[in-house]
Amino acid sequence: MAKSGPAPQVTDDELIEAIESRDKPYATAKYVAGQVGLSENRTRERLQRLAEDKEIHQGSVGSRYTIYWSEDSFLDGDS
Repeated sequence: MAKSGPAPQVTDDELIEAIESRDKPYATAKYVAGQVGLSENRTRERLQRLAEDKEIHQGSVGSRYTIYWSEDSFLDGDS
């Protein structure tokens, strides 16, 4: 079994930027994890904390998925 190294240093801003950079106005923890190089579980924990701190928003889609978005996620750039 391979040893895992130290967790990459990913800032809250990088997590938010990963959400905002998507072509849809929301993202899942799985998507954000792939963008920033953290595990899906660690990313989900961080995103939930950001939502609790009101830095981003979260909501459920059905009973299985949680999505995350920021206020800027819905801006189309034409404003």
